[in-house]
Amino acid sequence: MIPCASVRREPGQSAWSDLTTIATGYGFALSPVSATKTALIGQAATYTLYLTSTGNLTDAIAFDLSQNTWPVSITPITLTLAAHQHAAVQVLVSVPLTAAIDVSDIVRINAQGTGVAAFSELTTAAAGWRYLFPIFIEP
Repeated sequence: MIPCASVRREPGQSAWSDLTTIATGYGFALSPVSATKTALIGQAATYTLYLTSTGNLTDAIAFDLSQNTWPVSITPITLTLAAHQHAAVQVLVSVPLTAAIDVSDIVRINAQGTGVAAFSELTTAAAGWRYLFPIFIEP
């Protein structure tokens, strides 16, 4: 906590002061909490996550991922966030060539600061072309 004092003097009055205590701490919010996109097989879905400092101290935030099967990249993997600052984080989920149409994969993006953590769950569905071949029956 940081105590702050101010002295005010009204005309004809003696000096008096107010003491205000400001709590210090770390904090941030990660949004969206969840999102869903579709990407073609062999392509990638791009997500943008937004990190907002809710504390009044500068914090170093590290990102990692879990629960995913498909390849995922996060940029940046770490960042420093000043008090009340905002930052964007890009997440790229690649749909492998071996994925089946309509199958999805979930990745949990974990953000860890000084005693503070948040996460976002991103669901990516595989899309592709379906070919229908006519069937001819000979008499």
